[in-house]
Amino acid sequence: DTLVNRVVLNRETMQPLLSMHSKKVLKGILICLLFMVTTLIYNLTSLNYTLVQEPQSPKTHVGFLKTHKTGSSTTSLILGRYAFKMNASVALEGGPGGTGNLCYPKLFRPHCLFDKTTQVYDMFISHAIFDDNVRRLIPEDAIWTTILREPLNLYRSMFTFFGWGRKFKTDFEGFARNFTRYARKFRGGKFHVWYDLNLPGRNFQVETAINQLEQLFDLIMITEQFEESLAILSLMLNARPQEFVSIKDYNKKKHVKYSEDVENELRTLIRAGDPSYAALYDYFNERLSDKVANDFSEITRRRDIISELNDYWTQRCRVIQQSNFSSPVSPDVEYCEMLGWSYKQMVNTLRKRQL
Repeated sequence: DTLVNRVVLNRETMQPLLSMHSKKVLKGILICLLFMVTTLIYNLTSLNYTLVQEPQSPKTHVGFLKTHKTGSSTTSLILGRYAFKMNASVALEGGPGGTGNLCYPKLFRPHCLFDKTTQVYDMFISHAIFDDNVRRLIPEDAIWTTILREPLNLYRSMFTFFGWGRKFKTDFEGFARNFTRYARKFRGGKFHVWYDLNLPGRNFQVETAINQLEQLFDLIMITEQFEESLAILSLMLNARPQEFVSIKDYNKKKHVKYSEDVENELRTLIRAGDPSYAALYDYFNERLSDKVANDFSEITRRRDIISELNDYWTQRCRVIQQSNFSSPVSPDVEYCEMLGWSYKQMVNTLRKRQL
């Protein structure tokens, strides 16, 4: 009986250990299989992308004015990686880095730059109040672009990012339903898109603003048409769409979503509270749709390449990350590390390149 009890006890003690070991082995096998499958998918589909020839002379003179809570950090990271590959110089902030601000929210002055000896750079990808001093940082032939976001999505993101819930002691629905009252407390309007674009106050004249922006910018990107915007930008720069890839951040905090009826009601309230910006967004959203329609075949082809590669590299890099980047150093591992750059990592990497 004693021997039997010992055997039973040993089996009962070992079972959890064997189970844990089996789970680890199974997880390792699944990661390896997923890695192999994504490699196979990429090899099968990459034939389409290799047919996109390397352009003879991709342009590197580009200015991107960041705007708050529009997806502009993602765009800056994409263009920062493009600058790194093309060995292009970038006007970068001084100090610790990582904010993406050049003197912002004050007017730009040269003392805010990291490199104070260079007079003209190839690229600009930062936050600044847009004026002639900013424009003169890059060549006159540069392509200038910025980005706008649908009003409800914009304010929802600002509400979360700036902690307005704690400040105003309300949730986003309460904020939207009392928008006019809370709008007076936005620190003088700083950090709003119209402030970034140097437009004259919240209630700017829409027609005047549209004319001004069309003269200053070659492309107004739209967050809700992000991949189409990147496709158009890649075409304007004569660059391969493969250079405009980004990966999804699954750890990013999700915003609260309401029912469709409530969403539409809040959208109407926000638009009524900020009609000038809503009209500005609507105009340039339609303009971007027109650009897509005017060159539908080429733009949608480029958009599809960007979209498919975004999905592929998101999955591929998740697998590599789950293996703790322990696989042998390969172009895929290095590329995933680059795709995973934070804004500060990008700035520091470009700084070292330009020293």
